[in-house]
Amino acid sequence: MIETGDISALTTSQLSKLSTDQLVALTTAQVRSLTTGQVASLTSDQLNKIATNDLQALSSSQIRALTTNQISKLATAQAAALATANLAALTTAQLVTLSTDAIKALGSDQVKGLTSSALNALTSAQLIAIETADLALMSTDQISKLSSAQISKLSTDQLVALTTAQVRSLTTGQVASLTSDQLNKIATDDLQALSSAQVRALTSNQISNLATAQVAAMETADIAELSSLQVTQLSTDAIKALTTDQIKALNSAQLNALTSAQVASLTTSQIGALPF
Repeated sequence: MIETGDISALTTSQLSKLSTDQLVALTTAQVRSLTTGQVASLTSDQLNKIATNDLQALSSSQIRALTTNQISKLATAQAAALATANLAALTTAQLVTLSTDAIKALGSDQVKGLTSSALNALTSAQLIAIETADLALMSTDQISKLSSAQISKLSTDQLVALTTAQVRSLTTGQVASLTSDQLNKIATDDLQALSSAQVRALTSNQISNLATAQVAAMETADIAELSSLQVTQLSTDAIKALTTDQIKALNSAQLNALTSAQVASLTTSQIGALPF
């Protein structure tokens, strides 16, 4: 039997010539003994034959030695088997080469272990590939560190999967980056959880496309925080959906900003609730 010391003594040229059967026959200790140069010399076919338990045994320095081409060819089972520490050890250049199937195969612990820099490096395709259940388990700090461009690329299913705490953790820049379709999918209880600063960050286009149920569910304190411009962007159906408590929360500047069409849409009960 070849000793571990003998394996590490092989040249990178010799190692790259080992058959897949020979590579599969290596013990975990032998795989662990490979130098970073030897690891980088493995062909994609060779690397794909390494057992998942052997891949898990690789040190962080060995993982970082893998080329982007090697990373891109990892089997989904291998990606799923990477230890959280090893996944965290991947460089930005390595991470972006993981296939979407590999990203989809990651477990909850692996996703939760991704650093802010790693998350920011993910492409739109990779981000969308994260399972909704895994996304919902990400920390609020991880969510808040996603770029506005990344947030705007989340699928509606992923956005719906966000917890109230995660929605609450969105920065004002992230909130403003949400598309109308995304915002329309946010549950009313999550919308109610938005802070005053987040509500003020909503763009005119976002406000104009809010569903009536969403507007009716907004807290009176948040209604009071809407700017005059935001108020003018509410659809007549949204105005009609306001509760009497929400109407009472409107200040004079907001009331004066109402358009003729918005005023005409007020119900008699809403008119009776006007604070004047």
